[in-house]
Amino acid sequence: TTDMNIMLVVDVSRSMHVTDISPSRIRRAQIEIEELLERAIGKRIGVIVFAARPHLLTPLTSDHDALRFYLQSLDTLVLPTNGSEPSAALELAHKE
Repeated sequence: TTDMNIMLVVDVSRSMHVTDISPSRIRRAQIEIEELLERAIGKRIGVIVFAARPHLLTPLTSDHDALRFYLQSLDTLVLPTNGSEPSAALELAHKE
C-alpha cells in the first residue's frame, strides 16, 4: 500500500450543532472520523478545526488513541471566532 498522510478539516462552527442530521452534524462528523480511524490502521492522521479561523487540533500522528481522545471534545470545543471559513482551513491543511 501507499504511505498516506490524512489531514482532516472539521467545521466546529455553531451550524454544526444543528440537528438536521441525527444526532447533530458535529456528532455525525465524530462518528465518521471514528470509522475512518478504524480503517486507516498505520496511517498518520491530523485534525484541523475551524470556524472563522483554522486551528491545528492535532498534528499528523499514527497514535489513533490520542486522536480519539482529542476528538471527544469536538462537540464542546469553543473557538475564539464566529463564522465559518473553510478555505483558510484547507490552506492550513495543505501547509501541514
